[in-house]
Amino acid sequence: MYNGKRRHKPLEWMEAAVTAPQGSAAGWRSEAERWEREGVSDAAQECWERALELEPDDPAILLGLGRLHLRKERLARARICFERIVNRGPRRSRSEAAHALEQVRKMDRSAEEALDSIRTMLQADKFCAEALAALGRHCMRLGHLHEARANLEDALRFGWEDRFPTLMMLGGVHAQLGDDEAAAACFARALEEESDMAWAWYERAAALRRLGRSAAALRLVRRAQALDSADASIGWLVATLRTELAESTGSAGPR
Repeated sequence: MYNGKRRHKPLEWMEAAVTAPQGSAAGWRSEAERWEREGVSDAAQECWERALELEPDDPAILLGLGRLHLRKERLARARICFERIVNRGPRRSRSEAAHALEQVRKMDRSAEEALDSIRTMLQADKFCAEALAALGRHCMRLGHLHEARANLEDALRFGWEDRFPTLMMLGGVHAQLGDDEAAAACFARALEEESDMAWAWYERAAALRRLGRSAAALRLVRRAQALDSADASIGWLVATLRTELAESTGSAGPR
């Protein structure tokens, strides 16, 4: 996800990085750790997931991916990674994972307590858009994605005024549910509210990339780059899309 904070190295360096060949879990893990240091969480997540495909029980990979999900407050996904290590990993890894799992549980308890308070508020006024938006946010943290989607949609339908962040959250929920068409549509609606937010242009472009629409995605992420020319995540996505488009053009050419 775009973070709007980390500055990137020159685009030529980014392009070299995204085209670097990786054929092993160790290679993908190394790339994930490097992107983590650069502050590009989407690139890091892709690399962790590629590594996990090759070594599905590797505790270091599970720990790295779990910590990334924890930082993004995707508590259910983080818990799955850490529990797999606690149940099957070596002793040292089990200790680290158990500590991380306790962090998840504390955040779970906090979110559940918030949900109880919000549901009490909704008993008095079931159409309270502010409470519904808050309910959706905490459900999203806990991984209750279908409930989060319904509550965020209700908040918007009942006239919640803080539309931009709510639409961005709703787009994120759709993305986690694997519905990138709906995610892209939500990010487009968010841009109708705040057209100068680089974050929204980035997320819409990322959704289109996942749908295989690289050319359209590149046009959109260029809009993000015009608003925030030095952001590391934006630079990575621009370079990645340029590389993918070049490879696609080359593979479609004469043989």
